[in-house]
Amino acid sequence: MTCTLRTRDAVSKVVLDVLQTETGQNWITEDTHFENDLGMDGLARRTLYGPVATAVKEAGCSVRTLSPDHFQEANTVKDVVDAVWAFVKADL
Repeated sequence: MTCTLRTRDAVSKVVLDVLQTETGQNWITEDTHFENDLGMDGLARRTLYGPVATAVKEAGCSVRTLSPDHFQEANTVKDVVDAVWAFVKADL
């Protein structure tokens, strides 16, 4: 299957959709700060890896070296989008 996430904007939409669904917060944007805005510490952010990785894989894209650590280390949603895009882009 060919990766359908051909742009950073496409990756952003997938990540935002997943995070909004997982947290129940439909106002999340790339500027959302995990700890300040959502009260999510690093361990809580790690749990977002699975749903995001699944959504990216369902779009036919590889995230082989993306890990929960990337989520734990992220301060903002933008940090997650940037990390996912870096791995997706490397395999296009």
